[in-house]
Amino acid sequence: MNADLVDREGEQIGFLADLAFDPTTGTIAHYLVSRSDPRLPGSSRWQLVPDRITDQRPGQVMTALRSLDDLPLMRASVRQDLLQRTQRWRDQLRDMGDRAGDRLEGWLDEPPWDEPEQPIDSNGSEQEPPGTEVWDDDTWSESSPKRRVKRDEDPWV
Repeated sequence: MNADLVDREGEQIGFLADLAFDPTTGTIAHYLVSRSDPRLPGSSRWQLVPDRITDQRPGQVMTALRSLDDLPLMRASVRQDLLQRTQRWRDQLRDMGDRAGDRLEGWLDEPPWDEPEQPIDSNGSEQEPPGTEVWDDDTWSESSPKRRVKRDEDPWV
């Protein structure tokens, strides 16, 4: 116990804090790994099974791990637990934002209202709804008031 846990690069990533064993056979089921001093209460513990150990020396255990995140978390510290919970909350908020954005885009792409139909007069041509003004000369019907014919007169006056 209290041996340094070393990663594949030879750098210390934790300490062996404790172990669990089968009392009937005496075999070690798994080790508990601590990131910091194993005597500190309330720190996180990761499970290291003996199969993941590549070599052992007095005071040092070598593994092929990249980091402690490669191991399952057995007991989380308050800090670790808070980090995991806030990560879940951030993921949930991000998902809610994505869904809301998708709904908004769908709502903007497909408006819920229909274009109003233009009324048709007895001649079969479309009439403008009451209260609208028509500024395009091509849409004026023949029944509209006669326009000035004199070209010398300014049409804007």
